[in-house]
Amino acid sequence: MINQLTLVYTGGSLSGATSGVIYVPIMKDGTLKAVDVKTDENVVGANAVFALYKNGVEISGAGVTINIGSKIGTTTGLNVALVKGDEIVLNLVSGGVSSPVTLNLDVDDGETAGIASAAYGVDVPPSSPTVQDEEFDDAGAVNALYTITPGSGVSYDVNTTIPSHLYAYFPGASKTLHLEFNYAPVGDFSLTAKVSFQCRTAASYAGFIISAYSSDELNAVRAFWQNNNNPIIGVDNQDSGSWSFFAVSEIVSANVTEIVLHLQRASDSWTTWFSLDGGKTFLRAGSSFINKLLTVHHVEIDFQTGTQPEKVVGTIDWIRRNWRLFT
Repeated sequence: MINQLTLVYTGGSLSGATSGVIYVPIMKDGTLKAVDVKTDENVVGANAVFALYKNGVEISGAGVTINIGSKIGTTTGLNVALVKGDEIVLNLVSGGVSSPVTLNLDVDDGETAGIASAAYGVDVPPSSPTVQDEEFDDAGAVNALYTITPGSGVSYDVNTTIPSHLYAYFPGASKTLHLEFNYAPVGDFSLTAKVSFQCRTAASYAGFIISAYSSDELNAVRAFWQNNNNPIIGVDNQDSGSWSFFAVSEIVSANVTEIVLHLQRASDSWTTWFSLDGGKTFLRAGSSFINKLLTVHHVEIDFQTGTQPEKVVGTIDWIRRNWRLFT
């Protein structure tokens, strides 16, 4: 199954030979199949030529060129063995690019899609999707049953920078990307999303949230992933406009950059579940739950960045409604 490892360089613009633009530690055996490099603005003056190195040795045939007038370059048809502990480095050989620079590696982990390692499921689309399910595999037609609202300065695209993903770039502090669904679930329901969010400044954070709101938006429950050097996953509760932050939560590994986040309601018990292996196995965040009677008016999904001026990249691989109810 293909996994996409995506990291971003957020320093200044680059020009001429530059080593160590992006560093990628390999944490699982696999085979490198393709490489994508994207810059923030069209390349001008001369093509931007990149080389990819593994453990200090250039990988033959894995270089990427972004041509003049383009923002992205791709190399496919690779078959490069990777083992846990390998170190991948992207170097700029020649030309110039603006910041941020995004590197995406397609890595085949050798596993067969559709074979679960636990009872709860795998990272494949449901056989009977609901109308709110979204795989982000069509750049021209995101789901008409929700709206996407980017905050000031935030840019996003669908099935372009990263195939079959919503990709969002947050240029600094206090930025948001908002998705609102125009349906009101009644009774038991769940909403699940596979997301990545990279933030490595200890004083900052990046957050991903799935929320269910009342009509006046003064009462709500939300699942959250706050990702920084001390990541937390949990569920928050809002009563009459007052939030009980981190009501039920737990700290996860600081190395996590991708999770499947799941908010569910069973009767009036609300819980957050999460997966760190792409949706094969799930854990509940915290040992308790929030008990709340809530008439849901709408459901939202949000990216948020913290108060520090750090550039951040976020992605959504897929969204699924009523995919699972865990016990």
